[in-house]
Amino acid sequence: VMSSDPYLNSFRPGEGFPSGVEYRWSDGSGEAVSVSAPVYIEKVLGWIADQINDENKFPDDDDESEALRVFQTPQFAALCGQIFRRLFRVYGIIYSSFFGTLEALDM
Repeated sequence: VMSSDPYLNSFRPGEGFPSGVEYRWSDGSGEAVSVSAPVYIEKVLGWIADQINDENKFPDDDDESEALRVFQTPQFAALCGQIFRRLFRVYGIIYSSFFGTLEALDM
């Protein structure tokens, strides 16, 4: 619903909402770069999809013993924590920026 809002295209790299917040992203190969809040949301959602679709990080349930072994590691817990932190930021961006619109749409 919000992705087509022209308001999202008004942000330059480094600008975010709420006002004064800077979003940065690193693809892991170098220094983090400033991105607009909409680009940050897009990158976070893409990164999360990549993590969940990686069978080494989220094994399918065909081999239950392997899945349990992976799910009980500290690395899995850390990855899940990182996923939830980033999702919470996305939630905060959307909530703070579009609460009125979402409420008007009865969402």
